[in-house]
Amino acid sequence: LILVKTRNDAVAMVNYLQQRGIDAEMLVGQSDPKRYGMTPKQQLDALSNFKSKSKIMIATSVAEEGLDVVSCN
Repeated sequence: LILVKTRNDAVAMVNYLQQRGIDAEMLVGQSDPKRYGMTPKQQLDALSNFKSKSKIMIATSVAEEGLDVVSCN
């Protein structure tokens, strides 16, 4: 789990990793998709993918509180 400051940082980091063949998820707050926001369903899907298959999640402060991924170390 890597915390970044802005949504733009999250998008850039995920794109960078994915271009290099590294499976990474992104978790950002709810907002207009044009501003890199996510719907509640997209957030849940990202968390589910992170818990089951992805090794890396890039997240903004939306993940700082209340996110509990037991197998993450």
